[in-house]
Amino acid sequence: MKTKQIVLFASGLMLLSTFHSCKQKHEPVEKPNVETSIETKEERIVINEAELEKERAEFKHSSEMRIEENDKRIEELRAKTATADNRMKAEYEERISELKDRNRKMKDRLNDDKSKVNENWQDFKREFNHDMDELGKSLKDFSIDNKR
Repeated sequence: MKTKQIVLFASGLMLLSTFHSCKQKHEPVEKPNVETSIETKEERIVINEAELEKERAEFKHSSEMRIEENDKRIEELRAKTATADNRMKAEYEERISELKDRNRKMKDRLNDDKSKVNENWQDFKREFNHDMDELGKSLKDFSIDNKR
């Protein structure tokens, strides 16, 4: 009985060592090149910065166009108020000055220091677009009030 157990145990060990040796392949393992990894990360950073600069330039251009359109609309409104009676003319001039000031502040905000914009670019864009939309709505509402 003891002999059977020893033979069985020895057979199992040989079988196990055979399977184990079949699984191992002696291929050299490539170590990642640290310099390549760093260059790749730096390249990604450069690409992301380039994309951000391109997006910022496009956004700035389109926003400047919107600001110029607002300036034109404000001047058109100022010309229309010239024909209003004196009582309404003062009120219109005050509102036009407020709109002109808001538009100038939007332009200043757009041309503000880049470092502030880089921190929260998406937040800046969202808030800026919202404020520009509100200014445009105010201009539209003013022209409707002026028709009455």
